[in-house]
Amino acid sequence: MTSMASNALRDLFNRVRWHGGERGASLSFAVRCRRDGAEVLRQHDGAEVVAVSAGGLTLQDGTFLPYHRIVAVSLDGRTVWPRGRA
Repeated sequence: MTSMASNALRDLFNRVRWHGGERGASLSFAVRCRRDGAEVLRQHDGAEVVAVSAGGLTLQDGTFLPYHRIVAVSLDGRTVWPRGRA
């Protein structure tokens, strides 16, 4: 039996989701995306996340966000995961 490789972002989202109680609503994250050919950052609220999977997050509207597009995660207004330092 093989174990799934650890993913720092998945672990962070799961910790907040399952052990953070009310704190899940105070989580926010920035995602890199393309709009009209330009790269932009889009902010999301943690309350939008309905599923945390091995490859990324699923939002309430059905959008799947792969972890490699997430560039920063904030909890209570404090950055807890910046891309490049995790």
